[in-house]
Amino acid sequence: MDAARGGLEDICRGLGARYGRGTQGTITLKVLETERLILRWITADDAEFIHALMNEPSYLRFIGDKGIRTIADACEYILNGPVDSYEN
Repeated sequence: MDAARGGLEDICRGLGARYGRGTQGTITLKVLETERLILRWITADDAEFIHALMNEPSYLRFIGDKGIRTIADACEYILNGPVDSYEN
């Protein structure tokens, strides 16, 4: 594990704990599975992907700037947005 990845895990683990949701090793609930596709709930473990996605020029141009500047911002976005909506 490289230092950057370790830092990401520490950030998300801390945020997940603060919100009562752990990361790394949590059970991933599959919503739908076919022969070629698995849909699952998003978790704080996806923060690196969300950070990259929401900073793509085409995302910013066509969808808009969500203010996700850091991995910690991405964790906060995931935990306060999609994860909270799963509970409702």
